[in-house]
Amino acid sequence: MEGFSSVQINKLVSQSIRVDEIASDFIEFLQEKTGDHPQLCKELAINLSEKGLINESSSKANLNPMVWAADHYEVPIEIHKSVIGRIDQLPVPQQVILKIATLAEEPFTADIIRKAYPINLDDGSIARHMDDLERMRFLRHTPSGPGERLYKFDNTITRDELKSLMPVKKINEIQSLITMASGFLFHHG
Repeated sequence: MEGFSSVQINKLVSQSIRVDEIASDFIEFLQEKTGDHPQLCKELAINLSEKGLINESSSKANLNPMVWAADHYEVPIEIHKSVIGRIDQLPVPQQVILKIATLAEEPFTADIIRKAYPINLDDGSIARHMDDLERMRFLRHTPSGPGERLYKFDNTITRDELKSLMPVKKINEIQSLITMASGFLFHHG
């Protein structure tokens, strides 16, 4: 599924919540949270509207200041189920890559993932899995200089939902592996 442009998101969301137009910073919020996924944009906007968290008094609908001030917005159960359902359908190596990536500082490299991966996989396997995750819009690469590609999550909802499901023990274990991998890269890279 291809992502929507700002204009398309504005049209979809304004129709979904029955307003004339959406403020550009609200569109940016939706894009960051959903990675431009049309269905996630629509579901998130409808949920915000139903909870009274959209200010419709100005010429352009915008988020209530409470949402901007909050560190974390609780994701609607429909979106949670959709995100987790997509992750559950992935092969186990790709699920593990996403768990490691969830705790890696963005942007991250395939090399960090490979070094923190709990079993020995060759560079080609990690790269192929990350390419697949990018094709399925879990990850996206970011502009970088020559050399290795840098990655980040396609949307913050997937990253946050995945992290929220991990037990503290697993988080600590993965963070330890990332720290060791980062130290190895720093000293030997």
